Amino acid sequence: MILMGHDYLVYRLCGERATDHSMAGGTLLYDLAGQDWSQALLDAFDIPRDLLPPVRWSAAAVGALLPSVAEELGLRRDVVVAVGGQDQKCAALGAGLADAAATVSLGTAAAIEQMMDRPATDPQMRIPTFPFVRPARWVLEGVAATAAGSLRWYRDTVAPGMAYPALDAEAAAVPAGSEGVRFYPHLAGATSPHWANAARGAFHGLSLATTRGHLTRAVLEGVAYQIRENLEITGEIAGPAAEVILYGGGAQSALWREIIGDVLGRPIAWTAAVETAGLGAAMLAAAGCGACASLDEARDQMAPSLERRLPRPDRVALYAEQFAAYRRDEALLLRDAT
Repeated sequence: MILMGHDYLVYRLCGERATDHSMAGGTLLYDLAGQDWSQALLDAFDIPRDLLPPVRWSAAAVGALLPSVAEELGLRRDVVVAVGGQDQKCAALGAGLADAAATVSLGTAAAIEQMMDRPATDPQMRIPTFPFVRPARWVLEGVAATAAGSLRWYRDTVAPGMAYPALDAEAAAVPAGSEGVRFYPHLAGATSPHWANAARGAFHGLSLATTRGHLTRAVLEGVAYQIRENLEITGEIAGPAAEVILYGGGAQSALWREIIGDVLGRPIAWTAAVETAGLGAAMLAAAGCGACASLDEARDQMAPSLERRLPRPDRVALYAEQFAAYRRDEALLLRDAT
């Protein structure tokens, strides 16, 4: 039988074979509408269905620990083994992803998630669709491959050893828009919605008046523009999200949160909890072992508190103009990469 990493852990813990929808949805063998393995694809690639594990919903209890495993781990034999979920889906669950609220992780990469109540897909294949960890819910998941990764690269290269708050303070002294300095964070190629592996990062608009503060703010703004590019497309497919929830290490920066909210031109919220993937997995575990009656109950009881900020209208208008210029120059960069 073919088992992914999550599935193999379940098998070793309790002897049962199972995967979950959020993991199966990334195999390219899954039927989004039917919410099961696609028999048409299995037939096309001559893959026997019995090689694949049954698809279960996240939080489904599949068994108890094997006695030998319980003894080896020093755990009780009645510990329940439940199906988990793909990491970004668990993180979005823990951060508060909802029908009206998109989530954005500001980790090494930025995952931009928006929920849907139908398996809609992008005809232009800019943003992929996946099943979520809840029944009858799907997510559009965009990604900026180097988000906080860009900031760390920049810090380590331009200001080795400098604390991020000190960089933020310099950037905060620079006007919104970085006086025309722009950064394109394609340090590992351009991911969604462009999918141009040959693209490379760039600063644009440098002059003798450019300071480190300009460069730092341009990095923060460049990632924010990438988030906006993705959310504009997810909004076309699923409708615009009323609120965007930020989480992850980068979301601890008040300046970055402010920039993202003003670039997006919509309310943002953020959680102090950085490891929301672990929190989402704990919600699944609580439902799976019966500590909570359902995943909805687990989410309601365990959801972290959120702080909120409204965008500044003057900054929204300024960034709308800057975003148009950003997209124009990015199109030239991407054209050269194809």
